Amino acid sequence: MVLLDLREAQFGEESDKGVENASYQPYPIRISSFSAAPENEMLNFSAIETRNLNDELFHGKESFPWEVKGALQNWTWLYWAMGGLNTSGSDPYTHALTIANTLPALSQEFVYGNGDFSIKLLGSEVDAFDLTFISGEVPEVTLSGFALSGSIDETPGTPAQLATVPFEYHQTSTLTIDSVAYKALCERAQYQYKNNLQAGYGLSSRAPTEIIPGSQELVSSYVLRPADEDLFDLRNDYADFAISHVITRAVNDTLTITIPNAKTGKPNTTSPGGGGPWKQALPVKIKGTWSASAEDSVALYTNPG
Repeated sequence: MVLLDLREAQFGEESDKGVENASYQPYPIRISSFSAAPENEMLNFSAIETRNLNDELFHGKESFPWEVKGALQNWTWLYWAMGGLNTSGSDPYTHALTIANTLPALSQEFVYGNGDFSIKLLGSEVDAFDLTFISGEVPEVTLSGFALSGSIDETPGTPAQLATVPFEYHQTSTLTIDSVAYKALCERAQYQYKNNLQAGYGLSSRAPTEIIPGSQELVSSYVLRPADEDLFDLRNDYADFAISHVITRAVNDTLTITIPNAKTGKPNTTSPGGGGPWKQALPVKIKGTWSASAEDSVALYTNPG
């Protein structure tokens, strides 16, 4: 017996949610792990005259959660999570990404072995992402979400893989906090975002018939080597401050995360002995909304079909 592993993945944006878009595109993440765990809610009934825990078992609601983790190859996946998109320019293109009330629905196919079979998830939406940049390491993102349906295809497609090589996060970014630029001093940055999606069910359906968006929430945190006391004073000032984080992947390939209004409650300072660097951890909560802007050579972040 040969154990099969995940080989390739592809996606397509759906014009009609839950209906497969066969015009698949290469996945924008070099996947290191993937999980799809269809869940069936089991309902039990116990009669009062017996001592059985389960006299009857019923097939209740179904759900199709999924999770993908991997190295970044481009910024397309941010559109999946945010929903608002305006593209301008021409190579490099500028993609303005904003929070929208409607998210794109995706067809996703994950192929195992040498095309032995695939897992297909239709009507997929991104519920959350966890994006981490650490100096000297390859940036990774974890995407998680829900689908309207999941199935096994024994005659899968043959996904192509993007030629773009994942990059190493070094001192090629500028983090601006409260108008102070900390270039080459941001050792770690993490962005955790949630759409707080919920599955909706029709009166006669066990499978979800819709995915309902909730309130969006972004939490970020940073580890910096500050040059003065300004960051520590942010907690005492009680005023909102702005954050702009520019990440450079390559020439004409950047991502800018813009947070207009943020607050911090407990900046943590670490000062090791022996002349080690002074570091400051800065956990941040976002007030209101946020946005992102990507510059790259990708003409379309959408591919409805």
